[in-house]
Amino acid sequence: MEEDKVIKYKSEPKPFVYNKASELEKGSQNGLNWVASYSTSLTMLTKLVDTGCHILVTYTRNEKIPLLKFDVELTNSGDKITRRIGLTTDIGRSSGYSDGHFTYEFTLKPYRLSTRNFPIDQLFVSSFASDVVLVVDGYKMHVNKSFLSIHSDFFRSLFSNNFKEGSMTEISIEEVKYEEFSRLLAVISPNSVLPTDESVEGLLKLAEYFLMPAVINVVEQHLLGASHFSFFQSLFTADKYKMDKLLDKCISLVTTLDHVKRVKAFPEYDNLNHITKSKILDRLMQVV
Repeated sequence: MEEDKVIKYKSEPKPFVYNKASELEKGSQNGLNWVASYSTSLTMLTKLVDTGCHILVTYTRNEKIPLLKFDVELTNSGDKITRRIGLTTDIGRSSGYSDGHFTYEFTLKPYRLSTRNFPIDQLFVSSFASDVVLVVDGYKMHVNKSFLSIHSDFFRSLFSNNFKEGSMTEISIEEVKYEEFSRLLAVISPNSVLPTDESVEGLLKLAEYFLMPAVINVVEQHLLGASHFSFFQSLFTADKYKMDKLLDKCISLVTTLDHVKRVKAFPEYDNLNHITKSKILDRLMQVV
């Protein structure tokens, strides 16, 4: 695939049948392979490494509906992009949608980490404030020890006199990808780069490992607001990372006995924390 070759695609109008999941089409262009499908959302499955992606989704009925545009990034082979059209949550069944047609289009601009120059990369160039270099995935990131120590107990310990790294000017951070780690530090940067749905999982795993609760709080705010996560994604993420506000919001959406049954029937229900299960059962007592 050519590094600077921009890929553009626009689908023909596709039929939409409410309350039915269907594969729309498969496509391939310049090394990009994708599968587009829908249920209550549009899903793109790709097999392309190191790309930037902009997806435009439209749907039409008799009345005019504004175009919906989503900016996303694809960084791994097989990345899955899901965007929900409208405010309906998948815990309930709504009759507010009618059958119709919609189109989707996307524009992708490939890039390589070794040559790209995104704003997020500029956060880690050498400056008067940086006093240590973190080597991640072969890339050098210039950071400030004191600033990192404020946000991370892991780095506060690492930079202390108790470890040899405390006196080193260059430290290797092993088994971490630059793409994910740079996003982690960018969240707490003064010029903060906010989470995306696609970066949530990686951010939470690293925030937990590097003991950075502020990042978890920022991700929770994202999931409470602009996220396209499904009800079940939000519920199990909130449970796993102890996001109380998000958990309370999810449970508040359980308003019928059918909702409770659907939650309990979900395959991952048994993995929920016992406190979360108790809250769901308490909710059951309120709605019956």
